[in-house]
Amino acid sequence: MEKIFFSIVAVAVLSVASFVSCGGGQQKKSKEVVVTNMADNSRTSLNWGGKYTGVIPCADCEGIKVTIVLNPSTYELSYLYLGRQDNTPTQIVGDFSWDETGSIVNLKNDAGIPPYYQVGENRLTQLDMEGNRITGELADKYILAQTAAE
Repeated sequence: MEKIFFSIVAVAVLSVASFVSCGGGQQKKSKEVVVTNMADNSRTSLNWGGKYTGVIPCADCEGIKVTIVLNPSTYELSYLYLGRQDNTPTQIVGDFSWDETGSIVNLKNDAGIPPYYQVGENRLTQLDMEGNRITGELADKYILAQTAAE
């Protein structure tokens, strides 16, 4: 009888020890850390705000001097046709939006001026009216360089 009592006590002690070492019968929940890594794109990883200038090709003049200032959600655009008698710049102010990739801005306007620009490191590349890259031998003439703030 003593052996049975001793065996019962031993089993009880082992059960309690096992129960305590397992955290009271409850499974320990690990804290899961979820890190959301936003994809790097022009909007999130570049210092895109500021002034951009360049001279783009023109079919019937010496070129078009383009100046674009990008603010947090608005833009200022100036077009000046070089070599023409009327040397008055066209000024447009409006809102812009980013495409879903965060690399192209759409300068909203009703003036028929190309609204799409791809944002790169210290530059804007003008795209065609459908938002596609301009190709051909003059393609590199559609790049506006970011300039220092005045």
